[in-house]
Amino acid sequence: MKKYKLIFAIFFIIICLILIVLLKSREDNQDNTSMLNTPINTSLGGHFYLPSTLGKPLDSRELKGQITLMTFGYTNCEEVCPIGLMRLHQVIKELGKETKDINVIFVSFDSSHNLDELADYIHKFDSKIIGITGTEQEISNLTKLYGVVYPKGREIDGKALFDHNGFIYLLDQNGRVRAIYPNRTTSSTILKDITSLKENH
Repeated sequence: MKKYKLIFAIFFIIICLILIVLLKSREDNQDNTSMLNTPINTSLGGHFYLPSTLGKPLDSRELKGQITLMTFGYTNCEEVCPIGLMRLHQVIKELGKETKDINVIFVSFDSSHNLDELADYIHKFDSKIIGITGTEQEISNLTKLYGVVYPKGREIDGKALFDHNGFIYLLDQNGRVRAIYPNRTTSSTILKDITSLKENH
């Protein structure tokens, strides 16, 4: 069993290193144009109160006054989520000490996973990331607020797969959605928009 765990850990590290190289290469070939929306999109977002990996429920009202990056996915995701989470790790790393004023949230679609499993997954990418989940109805309510769709597909070894886009949402200090980043977005663009929100708050 220990042998298999070691092999899995080595494999995971190799995959992460490959993703870092690919993301860096992609950034070197793209511009860093701001994606902040004007006028502000008020049709997305809203209040939520859900169990989190912080050891207590996360109330979205506690996020007021801080900038938040939020993405949606699930722990069995092998393609979309790792790219998005590595992107968030890049942003956190480049922000350095300034991350104390930034919230980074991963919303899990899969209500069958407990918070310990969720924490184990997201913290492989960065310990700063906060995981939240809930019942199927609670997750459905939250995803509707942000226009997220995630049709459930087939199951492999009893684990559900979901079809989703992996967008990253940038929320300003008032909880308003200011940008929606596709997976191809560079960390430099996200950092530029965060800086703009901080300077104009």
